[in-house]
Amino acid sequence: MNTEEQLYGEERLQDFLNHTETTAAVKDLIQAVQNDIAAYENGAEQFDDITMLGLRYTGPKV
Repeated sequence: MNTEEQLYGEERLQDFLNHTETTAAVKDLIQAVQNDIAAYENGAEQFDDITMLGLRYTGPKV
């Protein structure tokens, strides 16, 4: 939530990911999402935990 009690939400996350470099390392992408959440919350106290899992799909094994 931000200071106006609005949730970050799936739509904002999807928009962020759609406008972020997809060739970045998963670790860097997770950090970028964390930074965007921190900017969005703008100092608001969080009432719940945040859990993230990042995976990189490399295609089927041949």
